[in-house]
Amino acid sequence: MPSKFYGVLASGTPLVAVAPEDCELSQLTRTHRLGAVAAPGQPRALAGAILALADRPGELPAMDARARRLAERSFDRRQVTARFADLLHNLPNTERQQPPSCRKSQSTAKN
Repeated sequence: MPSKFYGVLASGTPLVAVAPEDCELSQLTRTHRLGAVAAPGQPRALAGAILALADRPGELPAMDARARRLAERSFDRRQVTARFADLLHNLPNTERQQPPSCRKSQSTAKN
């Protein structure tokens, strides 16, 4: 996911995602009706997506609101950080063995 996506959402701005059809960016843009999607390397498709949004100015405020809501509900830094911490805490507690050369270096360093 491009990091710019999160800033666009947080600003409550409709977007034109230039991305493959089956990627997460395209899916989120379509599912949440955040703007339009255009395939990479297709300048006419990009122009068409921009024109389609420009032709529907009355729909842009609703796209703004949906983008901001999605940012707050799903991508808020505190929530994401908490989910990541939970993920790390739930990893199996296994001791990782270091390669023999590392173990030797550490035992030498301790002496």
